[in-house]
Amino acid sequence: MSLAKRFKLTDNTIRLIVFIVILAVFVIINPDVVSFANIISFCNNMVYNGLLAMALMMLFVMGILDLAVTGYGIFGAYATIVICMKFFMGINIWLMMLMSAVIGALCAMCTGYVIYKFKLPGILVSVAAGNIFTMALFLEGSGSGNVPATVLPPDWMSYNNINLYQASLGTMTVRLHFSVLILFAVIFAVWFYTKKTVEGRSIYAIGGNTEAAVRMGIDFRKTYLMTFAFAGFIAGLAIMMEYMRGGGNVNPLVVQGNHGDAIAAVIFGGTQLGTGKGGSVLGTLIGILTITLIKTSLIMLGVPSYAQTFVIGLLLLGSVVLAAYKDFNKE
Repeated sequence: MSLAKRFKLTDNTIRLIVFIVILAVFVIINPDVVSFANIISFCNNMVYNGLLAMALMMLFVMGILDLAVTGYGIFGAYATIVICMKFFMGINIWLMMLMSAVIGALCAMCTGYVIYKFKLPGILVSVAAGNIFTMALFLEGSGSGNVPATVLPPDWMSYNNINLYQASLGTMTVRLHFSVLILFAVIFAVWFYTKKTVEGRSIYAIGGNTEAAVRMGIDFRKTYLMTFAFAGFIAGLAIMMEYMRGGGNVNPLVVQGNHGDAIAAVIFGGTQLGTGKGGSVLGTLIGILTITLIKTSLIMLGVPSYAQTFVIGLLLLGSVVLAAYKDFNKE
């Protein structure tokens, strides 16, 4: 075996090299990028987009371009807040997160069932469902405005004080939040689902070649419902945690459609939209790390938000062109 074949780079190795190169460039520009405080901040910042990216990756691999993931989470989180304010003011935050995740799962299952039952395009159904679930907040009467901190359950404000690690650096205190552990627990759960369960492995077959998946006898209905439920569960968890992270008042629509960075992480991680090719938990994790690194470092350098979007856009364009180039060479 030749040396070139023996050390052939995998796609994820290339992505990891890109991540290291980007990190090196930022370190040269500003060595504080790798300071202890910034690493802690980096870990905390990757939680929200990391959770959404894991949910989206499963759906994208299955060939479903779902743009309603924040809609499931918003409905789940806000419905939980309303229920708890009216009936369970003494509830703790862990049960609130679980309730939000379960309601998010039920919302996503509804979308998945409609897509499966009527063989409709996923992007159209998801956009409609996202709008329906989000606008349903207004039916309750206060979905358009802030929920004051004074009417939220008393345990709400304790969320930001649950830390895995805390240390003082001069006049600054750094805190590694417990949510980082939740993110990696979800990453492991998604890996287990996609690698060790029949339904999880089936999403690759459905997204890659639907006709072949039918001949293989894959249970489309069960796979759709389970995968959408899992994605909705993660979305409900992510949105509730994001609301709690904000502390005080809750604006239900502050995160509406706020999943662009998560989509960027999934695409950079190798998932080809609409084909189910290339998606993996490891690739998506590298994508999450890369997008978070770019955003965090550019903010440190004082770069405006539109320039951050430009840089991430270039990264996405490169990922898409590379995937298209590889498919062209295979043909």
